[in-house]
Amino acid sequence: MSKITYKRVNMPSNTFVAYQDKVPRYVTKVEEAAVNENGQDFSYYRIHFKSLEEPSFLKVNSTDVRFIHTCEAATGNSSCSHTAVAGVIAEKLLGPSRPITLKGVPSAPTNFNIPDSAYTDISAKLDVIPPVPVPVPAPAAATSTPAAAVTSTPAPVTSVPVRDWRIEWADVKEYLEESGIAHRVILEVQALRETVFNKVALTPLSIEPKKPKTSYQGEILGRVLRHILTGKDILLIGDKGAGKDTLVATIAWVLGYPVYLQTGNGDETKSSIVGENTLIQGDKGTEVVFKKSAFATCVEQGGLVHYAELNMLDSDVTSLFHSVLDENRQLASSDIGSIPRHEHCLFIGSQNIGSHYSGTKSQNSAFKDRLAIVFLPYVQDFQALLVAKSGLTDSYALKFLEDVKKAIDELVATENQGEESRTIRGYIAAAEHMKNYGVIFDVKVEAIEDFVVNKTENFEERMAIRHMIREKAWKDFPMSAEEEAYVNGL
Repeated sequence: MSKITYKRVNMPSNTFVAYQDKVPRYVTKVEEAAVNENGQDFSYYRIHFKSLEEPSFLKVNSTDVRFIHTCEAATGNSSCSHTAVAGVIAEKLLGPSRPITLKGVPSAPTNFNIPDSAYTDISAKLDVIPPVPVPVPAPAAATSTPAAAVTSTPAPVTSVPVRDWRIEWADVKEYLEESGIAHRVILEVQALRETVFNKVALTPLSIEPKKPKTSYQGEILGRVLRHILTGKDILLIGDKGAGKDTLVATIAWVLGYPVYLQTGNGDETKSSIVGENTLIQGDKGTEVVFKKSAFATCVEQGGLVHYAELNMLDSDVTSLFHSVLDENRQLASSDIGSIPRHEHCLFIGSQNIGSHYSGTKSQNSAFKDRLAIVFLPYVQDFQALLVAKSGLTDSYALKFLEDVKKAIDELVATENQGEESRTIRGYIAAAEHMKNYGVIFDVKVEAIEDFVVNKTENFEERMAIRHMIREKAWKDFPMSAEEEAYVNGL
C-alpha cells in the first residue's frame, strides 16, 4: 500500500448545513468494519460514492477521524463535495462531540486489506438505500440435434414473461432521489413495487409499465405517492397540458403497475363501464359473450386503471364506482355479478377543468369522498418542460415560445378569449417543429399558427390571439389574408 499523506481540511459549519440532507444523493452504500492495528482499535467506514469508481474511507479511532479518498478535485488540492459529504457522515455516525479532522488524499485507492466479509452494511443509518443487484439471465443451454432426426419444424413455444421488480429499479430510485422524495417513502415504494411485480400479471388489455420519455417533474409526485402508499385512490384535476397523463405513466413505471386505460363519455352507462356483449363464433354456432372492459379487468386482475375525463360521466353512472372505492371493494354488475377488487388494483381518475370544456358534469360528493383529490398546476417551468419534451435547446426559440404563451395567457385572463390555444401540447409540437426545421421566420410562423393559434376555432377569438401575439410577443408576426380582410372590414 502506498503511503498516504494527510492535510487538514477546515469544514465550515454552513457546509455541514448545506449537505446535511444530501448524503443519499451522493452515496449508494456505507459499510462499517472494526479492525485492530498494532494493538489499537479502529473503525473503518467504507463509503461508495455514485461518482467514484473506488470506495472512500473514514478511518476512526478514539481521538481522530481521517477521510481517505481520491478524486480529480482533491488531487488538485481543490475542495470537493465528497469531503463535505464525508463530514456529514462522520457527524451523523460519531456525533458532534468527536473531533472531526477530514484530511488526506492517497496516491492510489486502497482497501486496507480488509476483507469484504468484515464489513456490515449501515446504509440505513444514513438514509441511504443500497443498490439492488439486477439478475443476469442464464445463458440458453446449447442443444444439438442430429440432422437425420429433423423431420419437421415444431410449433413455437410461447411463455409468459416473468416480471422482475429489480430491473430498472436503479433508474427509479435515482429519479425519486432527484425528485426530493424522502428516504422513508422510497423504501415504501421499493416494497410496494416488489409486491406489485410479484402479484400482478400483464393481460392482453394492459399496457406494460415503461419509463416515460419525460418523467413527471414537480412536488405533486411526492404527494400522490404518499396517498397511494397509504391505500388511497386518486382523482387528478387540471387543465390540458398540466401533465396528468405523464404523472400516471410515471407512477406506473415507479410502482410497476400494468396500465389499463378507459375514457369517459356522455353515452356511458353502468353496464358499458363494465363491458359489453360481443358475438363470437363458437363450437355451437354464434354465441353472445360478455367482454369485460379495461376497468373491470383491472379491478379483477390488478393494475392501475386510468379513467380519463371522469367528469363526462353522469353522477348516477359514477355511483357504480362507489362500492369499488370504499371498504366493500366490489364491482357490482347486473351483467356478470359481483367482481371482488384485487388487492393491488389502483384507481386514478382524471378530468380537465374550465368552462370551455363542453359536456362536463359536476361530480357528486359521495364519489369525491372516496378519493384523494389532487389539483395539478398548469405548468411549473415552461422552458424546462419544452426542453425535456421536445429536445429544443435554442435559448432564443424557447424565450420566443414563452413570450407567445404569456401573450395568450394574458388574453385569456383579461378578455376570456383564446382558451383553446392555451395548449401545452401545442407549444411542445411547435418546439419540435422548430427543432426539426430551424428557428427561421417561415418555420416560426408555421409553428405558431398550426400548433397554437389555429387550435381556436372561433374566428373573432383567433383574430384577437393574432393581435395579442403581435402586440406582446412578436411584432413581426405577419397578418394572414383573413386577418387583413377582417381588419379592413372586408
